[in-house]
Amino acid sequence: MKLNKLMKKGGQLATAAAIVSLISVTHAYAQSAQPIEGVINWVVQVLTGTLAKSLAVVAVAACGYLAMTGRMMWGFFLSVFVGIGIVFGAATLVDVISGAAGG
Repeated sequence: MKLNKLMKKGGQLATAAAIVSLISVTHAYAQSAQPIEGVINWVVQVLTGTLAKSLAVVAVAACGYLAMTGRMMWGFFLSVFVGIGIVFGAATLVDVISGAAGG
């Protein structure tokens, strides 16, 4: 019973420390978002670059082999092609939405 209470107090202390550290961010970090933008742009390049194209080719080939053997699940087929469209059309979709919102 004592251990459970101690763990609960420790969790509350950790939560309070996390909140305080988030609230007390220094103003120097607000000057530029360049490091964060660089990381996010790298992630976007990875998710829509050569790796994503290779994975899309594998997924389409898997659909082809399933269709060739007569075991195609049409829900899987549809989700693969819709997923590919969303992945590679994401930048355009976001541009359209943010343009419509005036951003």
